Amino acid sequence: MPSNQQIRRYDGKIGISIIGLLAVGLIVGVLYNNWAVIETWLPYVLAGFFIILFYRLVVAVEHLAYDK
Repeated sequence: MPSNQQIRRYDGKIGISIIGLLAVGLIVGVLYNNWAVIETWLPYVLAGFFIILFYRLVVAVEHLAYDK
């Protein structure tokens, strides 16, 4: 299990890589005008976005609680 410091070090890279992978799938669907790809990837993009927002909220609360 990684420590909090290790997670904080890679926090931005994790979010960027998740959003990047999801955006690639969505862009490919738009470029090929394939609604099946768009409809398949859109829920994953939204879920990934909300997971990242929730994770950022947890990290912010952790900073407030433990970093004094």
